[in-house]
Amino acid sequence: FLSKNQISEKQFNTDLFASANKTFSDKFAGTLLLGVNYNSRRRATRSDAISNLIVPTAPDILTNALNSNLTASNYSSLIRTYAYYLQTDLEAYDMLFLTLSGRTESASTFGANANSSFFFPSAALAWQLTKIDWLKDLPVLNFAKLRLSWGQVGIQPQPYLNFTTFSPAIYGDTFTRGLSSVSALYGGGYVRSLTQGNEHLRPERKTESEIGLDLRLLNNRINVSVTGYTNETKDVILPLSVPSETGFTTRNTNAAVLSNKGLELDINGDVIQGADFKWNISGTFSMNRNKVKSLAGATVYTLPDSYMQNASLIPGQPFGIFYSTDFLKDQSGKYILDANGFPQAGISNEIIGNPNPKWQGGIGNTFSYRNVSLFFLFDRVAGNDFFNGTRGSLYSIGTHADQGHTVTAPAGGLKDVNGNLIPAGTSFQGQIKDFGA
Repeated sequence: FLSKNQISEKQFNTDLFASANKTFSDKFAGTLLLGVNYNSRRRATRSDAISNLIVPTAPDILTNALNSNLTASNYSSLIRTYAYYLQTDLEAYDMLFLTLSGRTESASTFGANANSSFFFPSAALAWQLTKIDWLKDLPVLNFAKLRLSWGQVGIQPQPYLNFTTFSPAIYGDTFTRGLSSVSALYGGGYVRSLTQGNEHLRPERKTESEIGLDLRLLNNRINVSVTGYTNETKDVILPLSVPSETGFTTRNTNAAVLSNKGLELDINGDVIQGADFKWNISGTFSMNRNKVKSLAGATVYTLPDSYMQNASLIPGQPFGIFYSTDFLKDQSGKYILDANGFPQAGISNEIIGNPNPKWQGGIGNTFSYRNVSLFFLFDRVAGNDFFNGTRGSLYSIGTHADQGHTVTAPAGGLKDVNGNLIPAGTSFQGQIKDFGA
């Protein structure tokens, strides 16, 4: 077997801009920046593989096999982006700093029938509080800054989602093994994608507001930064299901609206500042709450590659919620058992877990003695659910240690899940468990 892969990437970027600055007085100043940007990104991949080599000891050449034992694929993409941007910075009294900016962007990945360009504004204000007369002389407070910001950013669609694409056909026979081939080896042939492109496709738009406070205390030995934020992302692109009579299974759509809000806290302090020995401690804490606000009329969307846990988007629920079948339970959470005393599997999907943590944080310590430093960190993520995919796979193929455990049926025998009697003294691989009445 021999395989070769090639990946090449090329990017061309150019900016043409002009700037100006003006000092209006000893208390007011400002700068202005105007610019134009052009960006081109090209990516190409190629993969070739052969099996059943004609001459096993021959050099690594891809002609050392029959056509039927050769597979090849290639992919290329090109994204072009044009943008105009403006930014102005204003300063007042050496304590107030205002930044206003805007960017108008066009891209080759936008749908032909969507707007040709989209505008994304932003604003940020910083107020250095320790420049205020009644605060600047406080001995405990060395620095304080209040931060406010609001802005919108765009997220480009991936290349060619605005088109319905064609790819080389693969012929196969599901009734035999090994009878399959790529059409390119036998005169060509292309098949249309089952995902429909969208000529109205727009970029995703994220709008975020933020407020924060930065402090330095006790001769700059303690640093504190706290930030609160909220954001909403509209027009999230998803391949939603469409009726089969359209000739497609999915269509790339600006479908979802997602929201986030959260809090971030960073603390850093010098506990000991000796001539040779120093001890610094730092801590972080963050919490985030997200929600799927809408899904273009769909009730559920299963994320790609979510494997067994069915990580899904459901309006009104957190992002990536686990949505699958569970065992039937009563209101107290106990299993509803069948006539043989075994739990019963539900027949419809329900929310079974949330992968999003309620909070996460960490504490780090750095001990330094002259030129030697030791750092260690305690980290915690709390309140989220995990799906053990490895364990699930091992159970499904019968190789988990639980299934290899040998037990013996006790006096009186046992019943299996189908109600069959396992006589006393019979040894078998598995587990004996009483699920309760």
